[in-house]
Amino acid sequence: MGNEYAPPTGRQNEMDILLKLAERAVGGHGAAVWLEGEPGIGKTALLEALAAELGQRGLRVVTGHGNQLAKEMLFTTLGTCLRQQTANTPEATRLGLLLDTKDSDKHVSAEHYGFVVSEAVLDMFETWCSQGAVALIVDDAQWIDAASAAALQRLMRGISHLPLMMMFGATQTIDDHGAATATALRADASLRIPLSPLTPEDVGILATNILGAPPGPGLRLLLEHAGGNPLFVTEVLTDLAQHGQIAVAGLAELVDPTGHHMPPSLAEAITRHFTSLPAESRHALQIAAVLGQSVDVEELALVLELPMSTLSQIVLQAVDCHWLLSTGPRLRFRHEVVRLALREKVPPALRVSLHRRAAQLLIAADADADRVAEHLLSGDFTDAMTARWLTREADALITRSPKRTRNLIEKALVAADPETQRPLRRQLVQVLLWEGCWEHAEHIARGALATDHDPVDEGPLRWHLMDAIYRQGRLPDAIHVADEALASPHLTDAQKARFHGFSALCHMFGGQADPCRAAAEKAVAGGEGSWDEIAVGYGYECLATLRYMDNEPEDALQLINRAAAAFQGSRPDLPMATYAVQSLILAALGRFAEADKALEDAVLQSQQAGGVYLTYIYFIRATLRYHDGRWDDALAELRAAADARDPLNQTTGLQGLAALIDLHRGRETEAVQQLLDPGDAGPGNFDFPMRWTQALHLERQAGPRRALTTLHPVWQRAGGLTPAGLVYSLCPDLARMAIDASRHELARRLADDLESLAGGRQPDSVTGVSSFCRGLANDNPELLAAAAQSFRQAGWPLFEAQALEETAVALARGGHVPKAREALRDALEIFDRLEATWDIARVTSRMREYGIRVGVRGRRQRPKHGWNALTATEQQVALQVAKGLSNADIAARMYLSRRTIQTHVSSILAKLGMSSRVQVAIEAAALPMRSDD
Repeated sequence: MGNEYAPPTGRQNEMDILLKLAERAVGGHGAAVWLEGEPGIGKTALLEALAAELGQRGLRVVTGHGNQLAKEMLFTTLGTCLRQQTANTPEATRLGLLLDTKDSDKHVSAEHYGFVVSEAVLDMFETWCSQGAVALIVDDAQWIDAASAAALQRLMRGISHLPLMMMFGATQTIDDHGAATATALRADASLRIPLSPLTPEDVGILATNILGAPPGPGLRLLLEHAGGNPLFVTEVLTDLAQHGQIAVAGLAELVDPTGHHMPPSLAEAITRHFTSLPAESRHALQIAAVLGQSVDVEELALVLELPMSTLSQIVLQAVDCHWLLSTGPRLRFRHEVVRLALREKVPPALRVSLHRRAAQLLIAADADADRVAEHLLSGDFTDAMTARWLTREADALITRSPKRTRNLIEKALVAADPETQRPLRRQLVQVLLWEGCWEHAEHIARGALATDHDPVDEGPLRWHLMDAIYRQGRLPDAIHVADEALASPHLTDAQKARFHGFSALCHMFGGQADPCRAAAEKAVAGGEGSWDEIAVGYGYECLATLRYMDNEPEDALQLINRAAAAFQGSRPDLPMATYAVQSLILAALGRFAEADKALEDAVLQSQQAGGVYLTYIYFIRATLRYHDGRWDDALAELRAAADARDPLNQTTGLQGLAALIDLHRGRETEAVQQLLDPGDAGPGNFDFPMRWTQALHLERQAGPRRALTTLHPVWQRAGGLTPAGLVYSLCPDLARMAIDASRHELARRLADDLESLAGGRQPDSVTGVSSFCRGLANDNPELLAAAAQSFRQAGWPLFEAQALEETAVALARGGHVPKAREALRDALEIFDRLEATWDIARVTSRMREYGIRVGVRGRRQRPKHGWNALTATEQQVALQVAKGLSNADIAARMYLSRRTIQTHVSSILAKLGMSSRVQVAIEAAALPMRSDD
């Protein structure tokens, strides 16, 4: 590493702090730093010096900036960070394509689009960090857009484990728009560094560097009024020197100490310096200041009507004066305070006129729609031709800035002719849906349908209307809209097929099986007849879900596979859960490894659709891990779900499953305590793990009858989206409670129900549960032993141990003590492996009733710290980390999600007592040299 760097005058201490943090980042201990101060205090200069030094030291340096005029655009700041990266890395190229999308139909809403881009941002930085240390430097962070800030905040959560340094420079004055966004980002920073004014000694050094000689007493006295602001000092000295007011004779001194007054403000100092420029340069810079903080050179030449050769000379002069920065084809004011000072010299009416002219010229030149939109919002929108332009570009603009696009459309509707108003109203509905303004979208859509009568727009308008109502949860009204649409003569066959599919989805979520089936079959038939694969996919997915809910998993699997094939290569209008449904069906068939693979596909599908079903997918995977005994992995999935969107309200299920594991392990955690009040046992959204946990707790505290009243209704209401095939694993506990409550007939009914499950084509897990319930009801140790064998074949260790426990109890009750001891030993061995201390205490207590004592057992729990404390999955992850793979790469190799891998990495670091991935790599590399003990 090099040691040479040149910090700005008076900023040696700050630079030393930042470089030490960078060294820690190289070692795998990242940090986020918020650098703040008044305008002109030296933030930009310090960040530039830092970027140069870190680049020399071998870090990947990524720079970007906030933009006051574009702060309402989604991911504007991150877009500036990518400009120097897209040509070099596939990750940045992929993200750049997402940011440059021109098709809002690829995403359901702004929230979904934001999720997809945020995931790509995390993948990009984690991949870069797996290749070496990274420095992200964002200037003017007070104007960072909310979407970029949210993505970077997610990245900051795991920064202490990454070789990543994040630097944000911001003024202390934050405008109203940026206040909440910037304040939240600043609060999450690891360290805040305020830049104080320069000391008089440092001001003297700065003056010496500028003038080539130390300042004399008179000049020093004058510079005291600059308040230690280096830009203020620089502007004053530059102005004095250009006007011949400084003479150098050993010292630099004022020619006439009494004849020069200090400007009252930094802005005034900039203005004085500005007046010394040629008139053409002043005009060009003022226009550039009006057009924005960052301006395309060709755009500026177009507005100024100057040849590029002339403008190039002006730009070079401004760059030499340190007023402008040249970043490829774009120019950016080095200090926002400079831009604002120049902008204020232009009358407000002229600013509006300039923006209007810029918009018109850019439209004629077929320029980027985002830039046109910026000028249109700042100008006075009254032009019908511009309104027609908006109808062509609105779909692309919606993706980047829904709020800004909405404002433009509302302005354009005033100026547009009737023919142009029709598509604009449809696009207004679309942008309102993107923003989540569903009631307003419904109102506009109904009004447009009542007044426009345009056959071309009718189908899309009715679809948007149905979507708006559906998102409000008004399923009957959404179905009514579909019926009205299907009665219209203006819809194409493909549109009708999709409406049938949407209607089927509404009927399914409303619990109306027969209408759902009828609509789904029409969607399939209509889609196949019109070659619309999306409609076909809607229909088959609904039909598959119905078959699954009817406990016909083999038929359901064929149908869901057809849905997956139909959706292949296309993107449905609605977020679907094809692979999540497929995983449930495979699990119902006992094909658990295939269900795991389907869940990985489900994660990818959900991420592309904005993460709507991610929490649901984590819940399914955690349930599979609970059944197969990998409880630490189940908890990792549940922790990963805590960071996911939860529009389907899966929180209760997640908390319940975590509490269920804690209860078995004898941990009275907060998660358990929160769920101990049984409350209302009415229908809930995947709340059966919560009820299950409550029932087990009640069994211990109040006896089996109370427990039975909590758990039995869960089985009774199994059906719909929570079918028996999903919840049957609670039946062993339910049957045990029934027997202990002298409800033998209930245990028999459970066995009958389970034998009919899946139409006789039972996987080992269902056979095991059925044999368990029948064995308990008949006090038959042979059936209970058979249940244990079925659970062993299914790979369900907890249930195998419970069956062995009941076998031991039944044998002991029949006087077969030696065999009972053998079954008990096997049960305890499994409970030990699971660390199921609650179950161990229960079986030990029960066996004492028959005179069988376990004695003191040598527990074989994993240690709490060190390599041997890691689970098998965590050890696999650690070895992949040691190879330098990113979380996304590891997730792809292990068929897990990136969030789950991040959760495992955090657990690994905690157990190893480490704080960086680099340390994990060193630890893993030393493993072959260790002894087996």
